[in-house]
Amino acid sequence: MAYKYTYFIPENIAPSNAKSIGVYDSNGVKVCNIPLGRLTPPTDNKLYSFGLVSDMHLDGVGMNGTYLSNAMTFFENQGCSFCCHAGDMTNIGFWSETSDEIYLTQMADYKSVIDTHPDLPMYGICGNHESYNKSIMENLAELKEYTYRDLYYTYEHGDDVYIFIGQPSGTMYVEKEKWINELKWLQSTLETNRNKRSFVFEHLTLSDDSGNPNNIHNAYWYDLEATLVGIMKHYKNTMLFHGHSHLDLNEQFNFSYSNYSTRKGFKSISIPSSGGSRITVNGVLQKVNNPELRSGYIAEVYTDCVILRGYYFKNYEAVPIATYRIDTTLVEIPANTFTDDTGTIKTT
Repeated sequence: MAYKYTYFIPENIAPSNAKSIGVYDSNGVKVCNIPLGRLTPPTDNKLYSFGLVSDMHLDGVGMNGTYLSNAMTFFENQGCSFCCHAGDMTNIGFWSETSDEIYLTQMADYKSVIDTHPDLPMYGICGNHESYNKSIMENLAELKEYTYRDLYYTYEHGDDVYIFIGQPSGTMYVEKEKWINELKWLQSTLETNRNKRSFVFEHLTLSDDSGNPNNIHNAYWYDLEATLVGIMKHYKNTMLFHGHSHLDLNEQFNFSYSNYSTRKGFKSISIPSSGGSRITVNGVLQKVNNPELRSGYIAEVYTDCVILRGYYFKNYEAVPIATYRIDTTLVEIPANTFTDDTGTIKTT
């Protein structure tokens, strides 16, 4: 009789220390072990690895700065070359909730953490929290001073391209034209690098996608989501990484596409909160963060695939259900063939 894994998806592979698959009968009695087969993780030809975190929400007074520093130390000890942060680096950006005075404590806290890890570059982007009360557009000079990065930018590592697009405001309805300009820049950047492997980072989840199954959280792309989806679908050598929902890694037990999804026609990965993830109860997202569940990923990059390994940072434990092999075999994309059906980006 044939069985299938209830909670695994085709991209799941075994953790690196797994030796075999245990077979049990309906009473929980072990019958035998069988080889891992296609679940076997690769063991050689790794090019490099990098860390993935999101939604640290540093506030200058709590423990999240320590959590971020500890995560970066873990990544260093695992041989990562750099780290990527998918937004909401701080809780309220540069401005306080109670006055119109500049409030630099949180960005200074973030800077102090990354400065203590000079051998592990941090590539971060702005999320909606960076624009609470005041748009980040009013603080672009300070942003670069405190994070060493622009609002949107690229980074190349080996033959791969990393593309970061930060939020210019809390929601798309504020500074909308600047959101459109970023999408134009994203499309142009992907066109230039269309035949390279590209990793795109933005903060927000998409509707009913990884990190947001059954629309359990808000997604602020609104009518621009179709434009972003169209760009990502055309440039098939890309993967999209995002945060925002704080969805716990083990939510794949409830939603098969909670961590990784191709529902929109491209590879979409949700990065949980490294400050404290959320869980669902009866299909409803619990909005109170649980720091016991703070987590993230290590991405191991190979010639034709990426291995994602989810970890809980409390004890640096690997999460079996959040371990994936994602194929990245390059596809030839003819030049200047992108068209935007939404009309947001003018193409010829």
